[in-house]
Amino acid sequence: MVSRNYNATRIYGALAKYIENPLRNGSIQCYDAQNNIITCYSNESCSLRFDTKNKKVTSRGCDGSLTIQPRVFLFDGDVSPALNIGCNKDLCNNDETINQVTNILYENGVTDANARRIAAGTKDIASVLLVTITFIFSSFFHF
Repeated sequence: MVSRNYNATRIYGALAKYIENPLRNGSIQCYDAQNNIITCYSNESCSLRFDTKNKKVTSRGCDGSLTIQPRVFLFDGDVSPALNIGCNKDLCNNDETINQVTNILYENGVTDANARRIAAGTKDIASVLLVTITFIFSSFFHF
């Protein structure tokens, strides 16, 4: 992903519609893990963690640990790939936000349609190819 060019302004502009309330002043309402509406304090934001491998929300609620600023973090790997979203709009930590954020990331070439890094599958292909080439090379030159 490092060698790709992204238009961060365009991406954030598209994301902001779903995760940012620049006029927020005070508490906001968010969903908890059971989809109940709860109130988050003025120093908290709504948050959700979406497991991109198993396609399910693993946590949802209020978060005051980092910042109340809206944010999207994408973690990709074999163990626990996830999309973490922090937002400061009322009821923004819902399934619609997940769908919109994953679509925006996909449309801007940041991820594939499954919200995984585009290059995630190439490491498996490369590994199989390298093992095959090594096997052929060692078989050919061993005898």
